[in-house]
Amino acid sequence: MWIFTTRGFYSVVADKLVRGNVLVRARCKADAWNLYRSFKDRYQMTRPKALEHRDYKWRISMRKSDFAKLAACLARQITYSNFKDDVHDRPDQANKGSAYLTIWATMQRLQQAEEDAERPEQPTLSRDWWDHGSSNWRPAVPRPRARSKLDVALEQLKPEQTEERYGEAL
Repeated sequence: MWIFTTRGFYSVVADKLVRGNVLVRARCKADAWNLYRSFKDRYQMTRPKALEHRDYKWRISMRKSDFAKLAACLARQITYSNFKDDVHDRPDQANKGSAYLTIWATMQRLQQAEEDAERPEQPTLSRDWWDHGSSNWRPAVPRPRARSKLDVALEQLKPEQTEERYGEAL
């Protein structure tokens, strides 16, 4: 499970070494320590540990039942109306703005593709596609999907516009 919070980004998986536990993994040291410092007195968990040659360098192990409570606590703490803006306003998280915007845009494209796929295709008749072997008209070849408004907007963004707001360019 991936969890994006204003405290950090986490990937949560079953802990193969401790039955009934999960590993809360983080790529950034600040994220692991933010979680640990905020919840160590409320839930039993290991101190963040760095494993240099792992996909997610920082790891915390804790009981799955405690993690469920911790996740509910994180949900109750939501006060922002725009996640990306709130992340941008936090000094220890602002470096993630560009990455989060990229993820947002990717998921928006998936949403658009799903919406496009749900629309029934309307065959059109065209003299260009006359079936000369019979008296039947054939449907024209479907046109490629039009670019979404987001595709157009992202192409028009200048690198300095995204850098100013979100760090490095998309």
